[in-house]
Amino acid sequence: MAEAVLERRTYDAGEKIFNEGQTGNHAYIIQSGRVEIVKAMEDREIVLGTISENGIFGEMALIDDQLRMASARAAEVTTLIFVSRMMFEQKMTKTDPFVRGLLKILVGNIRSLSEELVRGPSILDELTKTAEITGAKVNPEDDAEKESGAV
Repeated sequence: MAEAVLERRTYDAGEKIFNEGQTGNHAYIIQSGRVEIVKAMEDREIVLGTISENGIFGEMALIDDQLRMASARAAEVTTLIFVSRMMFEQKMTKTDPFVRGLLKILVGNIRSLSEELVRGPSILDELTKTAEITGAKVNPEDDAEKESGAV
């Protein structure tokens, strides 16, 4: 029986692997290097995480058939092994239905948390501004440390 040949590609540092909002047709295994998962914000981007050798990413779009929730870029020269949607689905059909359902729930939770992250900093900024305007202490522990000489 012939083994399937898996596609591999090497990316330069800073090179985009996929963009937020794209359709996902592959998951990726990192053969060597590191990949950053990046979420676009209003005027900046946040690195949600860094994945190293033997890690997998891009699987969420294959699990729940939604668009990519973040971008991925090589943090250094990185070689990836591509896992096609067809291969992924073949593996998933052999998985216990309970585990498949659990994966979909977990992916949904991650997507929800990511959306909260996007909204979260602006809410935190507003609360901080309000506290500054009213003269409230933003971090009362700082004053306690100064008074005790712990700073």
